[in-house]
Amino acid sequence: MVDHLGADAVVLAGTDLNLAFDGQATNYRVIDALDVHIALLADLITGRATL
Repeated sequence: MVDHLGADAVVLAGTDLNLAFDGQATNYRVIDALDVHIALLADLITGRATL
């Protein structure tokens, strides 16, 4: 879709998508929403981030 339609990004948001795509090679950047959530929660718990 990125190449075909010239999109800058495609967002598939959901913390369970890693189950469907885990370990698959892609030619585009993948950001796992679950990893982002866990990192933020860890930063909040340790005081490195605030809301």
